[in-house]
Amino acid sequence: MKHRAPNPRPITRRRLYDLGLALIGVGVVYGIVSGDEAAAWSGVLAPLLGLARANVEV
Repeated sequence: MKHRAPNPRPITRRRLYDLGLALIGVGVVYGIVSGDEAAAWSGVLAPLLGLARANVEV
């Protein structure tokens, strides 16, 4: 019998997706990533996380 990790509740998943997008902005403010790097990461992550967030049933 395999042990399966419990799936997080939908609202938790939606908040984690939002947090992932917000971390890009926080990284720019604190100088962790440059504006160019943030633009590149946003270009990759925003469509993925946005689509994942849109498909979460709440």
